[in-house]
Amino acid sequence: KPPNIDQSIVLLQKYHSKISSQEALTMLPNDTSFSKIHDYISNVLTHQESHRRQNKILLQLLRKQHLKTAAQKKHLERKYVVLTRETICANPNCGRRFQKDGAFARLPNGEVMHYACYEKN
Repeated sequence: KPPNIDQSIVLLQKYHSKISSQEALTMLPNDTSFSKIHDYISNVLTHQESHRRQNKILLQLLRKQHLKTAAQKKHLERKYVVLTRETICANPNCGRRFQKDGAFARLPNGEVMHYACYEKN
């Protein structure tokens, strides 16, 4: 029994967003008239244009977020801490001085703690 082209086109129109248009069009017989698939092609193009616009908006939002994050990073990198021999850990249970090569954590208020003391808090 030959395939029912009209029913196939109805299915293509109904599920145009879920079926690859490139594959679907190659499966149709070469003598299929454009007037039969016009609505399907129109739906596919409308869907693709909508998807393209959504991606463009998303791209702009991501660029804006990237710029904001880069500005925040630059601002935070300007803040620095100078540790001297007199610098003492801000953890009230510690009170020790920092070693030359010890790891430390800078708190938002500018104080510094040994990294291990920070992890315990």
